[in-house]
Amino acid sequence: MVTQPASERICTREFISALATRARVPYDIAQRTYDGFVGEVLSQTRQGKSVTLTNFGTFSRKIHAGHPVRFGRDGQRQQDYAVLKFSAKRAASIAVGDQLDLAQKRSQ
Repeated sequence: MVTQPASERICTREFISALATRARVPYDIAQRTYDGFVGEVLSQTRQGKSVTLTNFGTFSRKIHAGHPVRFGRDGQRQQDYAVLKFSAKRAASIAVGDQLDLAQKRSQ
């Protein structure tokens, strides 16, 4: 079995900062764009729709039922709950770097 090294994670603030730099826009505009994107994905999936981004992946709602879990500080048990599921495109890890380099060259 081939194991891949653990990838470094960045927090939301670092991601938005990198997005602002790449798009050459102020941080607050990148933040509003990010918030709008996440809000719209959540809104669409709450309505039962899936959101597919070509060459990236699909966001959808998945209902978990039958096993109770605890959420939040108050520890209330929930029997059924929904989560946001993301299915990445399989080839994304190979092609994304090349596509980003190409897009960056076009923007210069």
